[in-house]
Amino acid sequence: MDGFEALGVKKWLLRSCESLGMRQPTEVQEAAIPAALEGRSVLASAETGSGKTAAFVIPILQKLAEDPFGVFAVILEPTRELALQVYETVHALGAGKNVKVVAVVGGVDMVDQGMSLSRIPHIIVATPGRLADCTRREDVDLSRVKFVVLDEADRLLEGAFSEDLAAILDGANEENRQTLLFSATVSKKVKALAENFSEGVFRFDAKSTKYKTVEQLVQEYYLVPEDFKDAYLAHILTKQFQEKSSVVFVSRKSTCENLLFLLRELGVNGVSLHSGMKQSEREKALEQFKSSTKKLLIATDLASRGLDVPYVELVVNYDVPDRVSTYVHRVGRTARIGRPGVAISLISQYDVYLAQNIEEKLNLKLELRENADKIEREIASDLVSKVTMARRLAKYAVADHRSSKGANKADQKPGRSRKKRRKVGR
Repeated sequence: MDGFEALGVKKWLLRSCESLGMRQPTEVQEAAIPAALEGRSVLASAETGSGKTAAFVIPILQKLAEDPFGVFAVILEPTRELALQVYETVHALGAGKNVKVVAVVGGVDMVDQGMSLSRIPHIIVATPGRLADCTRREDVDLSRVKFVVLDEADRLLEGAFSEDLAAILDGANEENRQTLLFSATVSKKVKALAENFSEGVFRFDAKSTKYKTVEQLVQEYYLVPEDFKDAYLAHILTKQFQEKSSVVFVSRKSTCENLLFLLRELGVNGVSLHSGMKQSEREKALEQFKSSTKKLLIATDLASRGLDVPYVELVVNYDVPDRVSTYVHRVGRTARIGRPGVAISLISQYDVYLAQNIEEKLNLKLELRENADKIEREIASDLVSKVTMARRLAKYAVADHRSSKGANKADQKPGRSRKKRRKVGR
């Protein structure tokens, strides 16, 4: 026996894994799946992109098939996007057993979700806020749940989720359940929660360091004057990684929009993802990127966790993050599950201390990208003027885009119309 079979995975699940191209378990899967199948609670720390989702979905599905009843498992995710991606994974792996799974997330009518829960699904994949609302409304009974999963546990235990998370965990009888915690980083709060586990909890850490990135990830930088970051980004995307699947991370949604339109003026068509977009817009953008219809995604840290994209070749930190854990999650979008990847940080004169902190905490040395001097000359002689013009045109395009969205909102407001318009006409 080898592969997933050696971990105790049943044949029907092996077929599901093979149909999804999963033939050999990753390190975290190899460690966590047998422990969960043995009935142990799990605290697993592994880098983003290491196969954590399958590490908890596989044992849940196998145990469910042995004794299917009521609400069997609750999987909690910090974002709507991640919840929907995990929902799809559960559907795909559980296809052979008619598993009933429901996603309980914001942006969906509460009545519709209440009706879905009234049909008593086997597995609930949810964000804490919406599921907590449903438990308070008594739309669902979690008292017999056998598994509770906290995916991206460090983020779920942040203050914004604390009350909702407490309401959910209180409703799920601790004596009857296994608790599975998965996270790229293990914070003090995650450790504190793990202390409440029953004896025999299985603990797995991919590496002993607090923060980590995968070995096959090439981590490089350019030292860039703040005003030249646009030009360097344009060079990277048009000269070095053209037509490659790329994610550019920024710190503000305004930067997200400005770069999207600037790069369009330079012939690079991409999509953006930030908190100012409607759910439908975000889902459409993600689908275009995942399907490779668009090769570029420009995103705020809303998207730095939970993006389930098979192959991202390049990550660019347009804005260097001020938290090491954010850096880890960002660059974890590439070099996933053994594949190579490159992360390039654009370090301005204001970011040097942030880069030094990242190097210190990760115990690594970011490498200056090859031929940096030559590229600096190319940018100065060829790209700066083009980018300056593109920036001006992008400014007008962004303004038009925002005004058109504002006009659409005004058109959609029902009750304002006639009387007020008559007054203006007079």
